[in-house]
Amino acid sequence: MANGECGAFANNRFGTVNVITRYSQDITSGWFVRPHNWQTNLSLQQELRPQLALNIAYYRTWSKNFFATDNTLVAPDNFNEYCVTVPTDSRLPGGGGQRLCGLYDVAPSSFGQVRNLITSASDFGKQSLTYNGIDLAVTSRFGQGGLFTGGLSTGQSVADSCGLTVGRPDLTATMSLPVGNQTTGPSYSTDFCRVTLPWEGQTQWKFSGAYPLPWWGLQAAGTFQNLPGLPIAASYVASNSQLAPSLGRNLSACGTAIPCNQTVTIAHLFAPNSRFEKRLTQLDVRLSKRLAIGRARVMGMFDVYNLLNASTITGLNTRYGAAWLTPTSILPARLFKIGAQVDF
Repeated sequence: MANGECGAFANNRFGTVNVITRYSQDITSGWFVRPHNWQTNLSLQQELRPQLALNIAYYRTWSKNFFATDNTLVAPDNFNEYCVTVPTDSRLPGGGGQRLCGLYDVAPSSFGQVRNLITSASDFGKQSLTYNGIDLAVTSRFGQGGLFTGGLSTGQSVADSCGLTVGRPDLTATMSLPVGNQTTGPSYSTDFCRVTLPWEGQTQWKFSGAYPLPWWGLQAAGTFQNLPGLPIAASYVASNSQLAPSLGRNLSACGTAIPCNQTVTIAHLFAPNSRFEKRLTQLDVRLSKRLAIGRARVMGMFDVYNLLNASTITGLNTRYGAAWLTPTSILPARLFKIGAQVDF
């Protein structure tokens, strides 16, 4: 703009009657061209003693036929690689200060040129997404009507797009993980082209039980769960002045603006799913009593959720800066609830 307040827009077709994204016919028709996955599992169940059973299961899932978005108006050599120095901060892995490379900025002559083609990722390179998981569970009946069940569920997910993204900053692609996504593109460092959601990030302990008490026909029940902590991430807004020395020029978004105040949001300062908040532990309990009133049956219930009043963080500010790691949500506080269920 003439007043110098606005820079060039990253898509010079914005606001025009023009289709900038289309699908390749190779993925819209034919057999075995859509994304799909294969799943296999093996489970074994064994009675350990009367009224006590153990179940063990193994699961494996692998995905096929990924899509990638190719900007056909630019080529890999229309991009320039740059690095950024990670801020020094004791909260960052290694205290920060490392050089993060594998980031790209499109050449000024190609800035704003967008014509996307969504097509098969296998046309450009290899991607893989696999999951291996294990479940262990026990079920028991005991005493005068008691019931207990619980166990462990854990797994590991690996998303690898290195064969697709390294050397191809003109491509963008996304693979979904149980927590977050693995995404490629100019502002996603190729250092993180292989993302692992480790066993730590998917291990869950869950137990539940119920038992009739010997007083007034009351029944006690409870559930306990211990779940993975929230993954910690850090995106970073880097200024043109920080990047220009490594890039060897100003950002393309600067255009002819002097000075240039443009910025780039770098998706991750360190490997995704490598750090986690404290695990979430929650205990819920219930007392209930059944009554018969004429032909109706009434069950009164008294529930206490989050009995231990845990305050585990369930949401974080992930933009690195003064507010980084500031909680945005926590586990709701202890809650009492009285209810009734009527069957007739």
